[in-house]
Amino acid sequence: MQKQRLACVKLLIKNKRDIDSKGQSVDVNYIQPEVGMTALHWAAFNNDIVVCQYLITEGKAKSVLNKRDLAPVDIAAFCDHWKLVKAFCSNYNDRVKL
Repeated sequence: MQKQRLACVKLLIKNKRDIDSKGQSVDVNYIQPEVGMTALHWAAFNNDIVVCQYLITEGKAKSVLNKRDLAPVDIAAFCDHWKLVKAFCSNYNDRVKL
């Protein structure tokens, strides 16, 4: 499953935009209006370290806050994904709300 998610993310980034089944453009930097979550927030929520690392190396916004003022690293901490929190902090110098 993780490999499939990473392949989808790579495809979206490579093409920068794609077309979904409704003909709408797809953007991996998209911020979900209801909760303010990005693809990186969701990858952190799902403890998907590989996708998080890929998104960050591709320059995706790691400091974007959702509607609860949480960055992706905060989501990882809230969900007790400590290996991911460590990766965020040691490699990317992000803040952590603990």
